[in-house]
Amino acid sequence: MGSQLGKPWKAYVISAQGGTPDELAPGNTTEGDPAFSPDGTRIVFSTGEPGVGQKSEIRIMDLKTKQISTVPGSGGLFSPRWSPDGRYLAALDFEEISKTLRIFAFQTSKWSDWTTDPDAIEYPAWTSDSHYVEYSTDAEVKEIRVDETHTETLFSTKGFHQYFTPDFGTWTDSAVDNPRMFLRDVSTQNLYTLDMNFP
Repeated sequence: MGSQLGKPWKAYVISAQGGTPDELAPGNTTEGDPAFSPDGTRIVFSTGEPGVGQKSEIRIMDLKTKQISTVPGSGGLFSPRWSPDGRYLAALDFEEISKTLRIFAFQTSKWSDWTTDPDAIEYPAWTSDSHYVEYSTDAEVKEIRVDETHTETLFSTKGFHQYFTPDFGTWTDSAVDNPRMFLRDVSTQNLYTLDMNFP
């Protein structure tokens, strides 16, 4: 994802060897949280940015044909996550603070309410076996199994000193072999006074 002043967030594709990034879908639409399908032939993304009065839905682009389709029933959702086995999409409700996680089964083409968490649901990520989704709250990392509706707390994140951004909060994700990754804040903030003598 990238943005320019006064323009919406856009998705880009770049070679793993580096090079010039190509805009996924030129135009004035927002493309948020892009992610590859497990076979690498498609990209899923959302069309809204929470907190700026937009609407959002989940779309998929076929990288070979460049055709874009909308996932049925995805209005009001964003932040899609494709399961590694290709069977499901997980997505959040389109709110400034998301509290509902939904799941889409490609076999039935239907969405289901998966779980609701009053502490917020941030940065959901599938485990490599596609059996669970992990997500972050303000103080914990939790997980939920595909065939269940209750969550379990994995560990507390209090005292982690995570880096916070105004647009996206505290980023976290899962690596391929399932360890949870965080962005640590190692900066310092101080107050200074400056005395200047002008000629």
